Amino acid sequence: MTSSTLVDQPVFSEAKDTDLDNDFVEMLYQALASTGLNALKSVRIELRKNQVVLHGVVSSYYLKQMAQEAIRPFLFGFAVKNSLQVVYR
Repeated sequence: MTSSTLVDQPVFSEAKDTDLDNDFVEMLYQALASTGLNALKSVRIELRKNQVVLHGVVSSYYLKQMAQEAIRPFLFGFAVKNSLQVVYR
């Protein structure tokens, strides 16, 4: 095996990548929960390549922004796509 072959190998196996992804998403859910805003418990988080997508329905633009800002400190190179819908109830 040449040194260039070693460089081309992934650092983590797929299983470990999945575990890291699950841990990362769980951390984001915990960040939403730490806001104390019960309305954010229904927010769903999707992890795409270099992007975190927020899905769901909230009752105000304030809650939409709070969801985004709650996870922002943890995004480390990820973009956020806020696909939350605002439906006044």
